[in-house]
Amino acid sequence: MNAPLLPPEVPLGEVADFINGYAFKPEDWSIEGLPIVRIQNLTGFGTEFNRTQLEVPRKYRINRGDLLVSWSASLGVFRWQGPEAVVNQHIFKVVPNLKKIDLDYLRHAIDASIHEMERFTHGSTMKHINRKEFLDHRIPLPSLNEQRRIAAILDKADALSRKRQESIEYLRELRSALYLSTFGDPVQNERKWTAVTLGGALDAGYIREVQDGNHGERHPKVTDFVATGIPFITANCLRDGRLNIENAYKLDAVWLSKLRVGFAQPGDLLLSHKGTVGEVAIVPPNVGPVILSPQVTYYRLGPELDARFLLGSFESKSFQTLLGFAAEQSTRAYIGITRQRELSTILPPLALQKEFSKVAGWVDNSIARYRSHLVQLEELFSSLQHRAFSGQL
Repeated sequence: MNAPLLPPEVPLGEVADFINGYAFKPEDWSIEGLPIVRIQNLTGFGTEFNRTQLEVPRKYRINRGDLLVSWSASLGVFRWQGPEAVVNQHIFKVVPNLKKIDLDYLRHAIDASIHEMERFTHGSTMKHINRKEFLDHRIPLPSLNEQRRIAAILDKADALSRKRQESIEYLRELRSALYLSTFGDPVQNERKWTAVTLGGALDAGYIREVQDGNHGERHPKVTDFVATGIPFITANCLRDGRLNIENAYKLDAVWLSKLRVGFAQPGDLLLSHKGTVGEVAIVPPNVGPVILSPQVTYYRLGPELDARFLLGSFESKSFQTLLGFAAEQSTRAYIGITRQRELSTILPPLALQKEFSKVAGWVDNSIARYRSHLVQLEELFSSLQHRAFSGQL
């Protein structure tokens, strides 16, 4: 039996235009006007929009249903579901040639291309895709009917993962609701708990130590990373309230003696403070030492402060708003340790913190089980995606 003929391959740049977003400056922002879509608005790690009344060329405007590709820091393809907006730099607006390619097929093809290209992305702690290499990346181009058939199969598999992810988000919202019902808003402090700055909590021993990773010449370079070793934790490793070791670069164990600071331990609370600001996670007990990048701070707590409680404080909407405001005072989203010390938290009785922590732990265990199932669904999708773009589906 003859093997089936494989479809022709074409560069991505032949089936769509990829328009890089507008380079807005802080002085272009305003309270009113069109939303400016930044990478954090696509990834879900920042829902607040900057806006602009600046007249920018129409090619930078997007509408519901448009495809967008984030090509720096967080790599991904997204279907815009918001109102009319303008797209920021580091995001491609995708304008497909619909006579050649189906929009949903193109979305899956770009997603598969990004996963393949991630192995060769440029930058150590800041990933980005080279535009020319991206446009030259070749994808199979079967007939439009075959494209629609493949896209429909991948859409169904992807929907299973999305539903499981939605369940995880509902559980995270439940944990947040439990925090608010127990303690109230940690910034407004309407229940009149003892309030203290993070610096004050450090001075009083509630927090034993606060430290981020090594800066300057001590910072590891991309050539220092190895296949296996000590996890090197960047902001991208903190997602959805957990530490994702799988996403971490690795360093040889010799770096434990070469570096001066930035060694996090099980039980430490981590906070991303540069680039992506406000992601939090607790280093789990089954993880050995990890080395932090300058993008992440660890909080090592004393016996009178519970890590799950403080994580709930950091995750609260009001605290995240404070973080976002403080971070935007710099040219790039950043809030260093000195400024973190000025942020406030509350200190309810330890017994109440522990009671909350116990219930939150049950929720976290459910989230862990759902995540395990999500991994299986994502592996199924990856397998189907590989088959689809190698002519086997």
